[in-house]
Amino acid sequence: MRECAKAAELTAAGHKASARAVGKKRRRYETNGVLGLADHRSVRRTPRYGAMDEAMVAAMQQAISEAVEAFTRTVTFLLWRTGEILKDADKRGPVPLPSRSTLYRLLDKLTAGTHTTAQ
Repeated sequence: MRECAKAAELTAAGHKASARAVGKKRRRYETNGVLGLADHRSVRRTPRYGAMDEAMVAAMQQAISEAVEAFTRTVTFLLWRTGEILKDADKRGPVPLPSRSTLYRLLDKLTAGTHTTAQ
């Protein structure tokens, strides 16, 4: 009954709340105190290179390291070389290549601060 009244009061004040939600928060507060009212959603950790396959990242890193040791290469060459490395290291099966724009974004992340390409 008290939870229904509190839910109606919150809704009238412009905060959408149900009696069930009020009861749930009350029980969490009784059990854990103020910490029980904290947001309990887990913190999402975004992988450094997004949802990119690890084999793709490793292959592109290898292509970049080869290019740094040689001379300035073009982006097209690095993308081609990445594909060749993936074909040679076909242990887990073929790694599908993402879109060209995704490859460019990954290349930008991996070459930040280097002079791998003439850019």
